[in-house]
Amino acid sequence: MLGAFDLVAKEVTSKQKADIEEALEKGYRILALSHNVLGEKIQLLCLIFLKDRPKKEAKKILEYFEKQGTQIKIISGDHPKTVSLIAKEVGLEADYIGLSELPESEKELQEVVEEKTIFGRITPERKRDIIAALQANGHTVGMIGDGINDILALKKSDCPIALGSGNEATKSVAQFILLKNDFSVLPNILKEGRKVINNITRVASMNLLRVIYIFTLTVLLLITRHLFPLESINLMMMGIFTVGIPSALLVLEKDEKRNEDDILQKIRDNALPTGIIIGIAIFVMFSLAYKFPIYTTFTDGHFVTHYEEFISDVTLVIGSVQLFSLYLLCRPLSRFRAIVIVGMTALFYGTYFISPVTKFLGIAPFKSFRFVIPTIICILMILMVRALFSKNIKRKTKKIAILLVGLALISGFSFTKLRQYNAKAAIERPQYKKILVDNWERSQVNKENVNER
Repeated sequence: MLGAFDLVAKEVTSKQKADIEEALEKGYRILALSHNVLGEKIQLLCLIFLKDRPKKEAKKILEYFEKQGTQIKIISGDHPKTVSLIAKEVGLEADYIGLSELPESEKELQEVVEEKTIFGRITPERKRDIIAALQANGHTVGMIGDGINDILALKKSDCPIALGSGNEATKSVAQFILLKNDFSVLPNILKEGRKVINNITRVASMNLLRVIYIFTLTVLLLITRHLFPLESINLMMMGIFTVGIPSALLVLEKDEKRNEDDILQKIRDNALPTGIIIGIAIFVMFSLAYKFPIYTTFTDGHFVTHYEEFISDVTLVIGSVQLFSLYLLCRPLSRFRAIVIVGMTALFYGTYFISPVTKFLGIAPFKSFRFVIPTIICILMILMVRALFSKNIKRKTKKIAILLVGLALISGFSFTKLRQYNAKAAIERPQYKKILVDNWERSQVNKENVNER
């Protein structure tokens, strides 16, 4: 029989025991070759000392993963002392534990796997139990294995990785296979994974934001029985400069930052409040434009409503808030991200000064800063929502107080201006009240026609 010395040759002489202890202290793997006849005592023929030499890149790889906040656990079938000495050679000095010391209780095992780093003489079933205990503690577990003894643990892990030289059965349960048995590719795998996750988070948040504000606006218009004020061509420019081009460019960046939050929760938190706020803002702007003579002028005895100016202001508000949301998604800013945001901002606002473009999009050229007030209100509300759900309790109260004061001041200013504007219009244009009444009556007739249909 050939196998681990402490399993195959349980009875050894004092000299052999001393040799074994000395070899273990030097990090040797020890195999025993013995002869056994049924009914007779096992005869030890020889001890075989093997020395594993860690790969040169192993130390750098382990250091990289430790810097990334990844906990390293070594689970082996070899003697725990041997494994610990090999681990020490690659800079991993930690406590070890053997199979006989592992507790049977799941709760106790969950505590042990957090305290210990090296596990020796572990059977396939107990390897699986260790992985399960780590998962029960809230860890996402990736495991590398190459033998049949690793199959149970690999299947249990969240990210099983097999070696190309490993057993076919082992490779069949793995999600990744290191074809050249090269561990140095693992950091690159991690970087690519983080890059994909971060890019998906940003792109999905930006696209979902657009869906949410259109849905919110549609629901509000259905409740009040108004027609949708925007056409798809009006939204095209915003889609290009605040979602399309930024998404395509930001994907090119190597964003390898660790994302500690749940990806779906992060997308929801970024898109949902901002989308709802934008949808409500457009509806309020539409309602105010309907009630107050903001976009109406009196020319040659007739009142003219400049609807394209309203569309222009609405698109400016949506685009400005989306660009602000893009800035929040890109924090902390790198040089590349800053260039993308500044470039898209310049292109977005620049199109309002190009007459052929504004005609094609059905909007008015840039004439006033009316859009600034609703934009600031939206931004303050977005910051307030983010502050409410902030984990930093000390700064939360101060932030909310400042934002509330700012929101109250700008809201009061805007409503005062609206009242002054409406009062002035009522004096200078006495017919405006009649137009309001006519518009209201016309809307009631439209509602009745819709009900009849």
